[in-house]
Amino acid sequence: MSERILMKFIVGQRVVKQGEDSRFEGQVVAAFVMRDLKTLRYVVEDDGGVLHIASERQLQLAMPTRTPNAT
Repeated sequence: MSERILMKFIVGQRVVKQGEDSRFEGQVVAAFVMRDLKTLRYVVEDDGGVLHIASERQLQLAMPTRTPNAT
């Protein structure tokens, strides 16, 4: 019987990887399961094209930026 892995984030979502001294914001571009078939990792790309690999624990959804109303 195979186990199912539920993804907290999906490709296309904007997320933040917040460290003690750093912050990395970008878009989830891929997700994969490690060779142990239990650990899920996300690939996040920032606006400059830099890629980071992160676990679910390291990520949170980015707050959407609010655009001012055009009047």
